[in-house]
Amino acid sequence: MKEHPTYKGYFISRDGRVFSYCKKSRRHEEVDYSIEPRELKQHYDQCGYKRVKLYKNKKGITLKVHRLVAELYLENKDNLPCVNHKNKIRDDNRVENLEWCDEQYNNEYSMAKSFLIETPEGDVIEVYNLNKFAREKNFIISGRFSTGKARSKGYKVIKKIT
Repeated sequence: MKEHPTYKGYFISRDGRVFSYCKKSRRHEEVDYSIEPRELKQHYDQCGYKRVKLYKNKKGITLKVHRLVAELYLENKDNLPCVNHKNKIRDDNRVENLEWCDEQYNNEYSMAKSFLIETPEGDVIEVYNLNKFAREKNFIISGRFSTGKARSKGYKVIKKIT
């Protein structure tokens, strides 16, 4: 476990559990490392991410747990703004499941699904990320295209796999 540098008295484990050495009776101002730390309750936000409330200067702030884990355990040498869940499970906050990324990668990763596509030549290929594929082939996809009811530049979705 590592102590958060900004929120003294709060420790975050590699698997996403958050512990406090702060005394509740003192409005979370007094840190006492001699007491048994207590694990903080985590709550889900409307998007399915786990959040926890930490205090600093008697003011509480709710933070995403996956971001706390990434800040403490993952190097961010390129100063990337987002944290991605590799297995797409939003409440799996283990270090092994997280990576720093930019917004475009994060959006594409979350939207990635496998599709069988018929090419203009009649070949059938599997495409993992439809948005990226369309951008590389220089065409725009619509809702009708992704459901297989329309063609774009000769490409047609045959089947959505996942």
